[in-house]
Amino acid sequence: PVLRYLSETYQLMGNNEDWLYPDTYLWFYPSQAGKYGRMYIKCVYPLPSDPDYISSFAGLNDQGLCFDVFLHPYLLPVNSSNKPVFNGDLMAYCLGVCSTVDEVLVLFDQYNLEFMEDIQYFVVDASGNSVIIEGDHIISKQGSFQVVTNFLQSNPGQGWYPCWRYETAVSMLENMSKLSVEHFRNICAATHQEGMYPTIYSYVFDLNAGLI
Repeated sequence: PVLRYLSETYQLMGNNEDWLYPDTYLWFYPSQAGKYGRMYIKCVYPLPSDPDYISSFAGLNDQGLCFDVFLHPYLLPVNSSNKPVFNGDLMAYCLGVCSTVDEVLVLFDQYNLEFMEDIQYFVVDASGNSVIIEGDHIISKQGSFQVVTNFLQSNPGQGWYPCWRYETAVSMLENMSKLSVEHFRNICAATHQEGMYPTIYSYVFDLNAGLI
């Protein structure tokens, strides 16, 4: 997957999902007492113990908070090993109860993150704040945009770097004359994949308008 986000007069986030399994669904949950309205992009992700396992790959709530998840080379987080394990999908839970990146970070800080041994999260809110949560490391936005792909920016030597998709997205954002959904579509097109792990869908979120 390749994802990028830019803050100017409004906030956009875009993503290509490169994956082996094409069964993808949009799940909508209306707001209720104590929970924000939210949408998840979920994929069937067969496991040996459950061939019909469904995982949340991305999401957006009615407060303009969104996330996407990215695989990375194996590296076990160790700094939170003494903390309790959250019972369920922690990031999906955050989308129901959090409205900002800072609120997500407070929740993540309370729990054991060893489940992030091969995944990282990109989290963006409608104010323009964004972070990459790697497990033991938090990578904050520097400048007007942030890009994440499948390497660990705190430890590129762990693998999957250099990354042509990362370099392409950064270059296209640096040379952008006007922020627009169309430009994000062009970035998705330029960074899509074919082959064994093809791009199975792309999206652009307008976080302020609540549009997908």
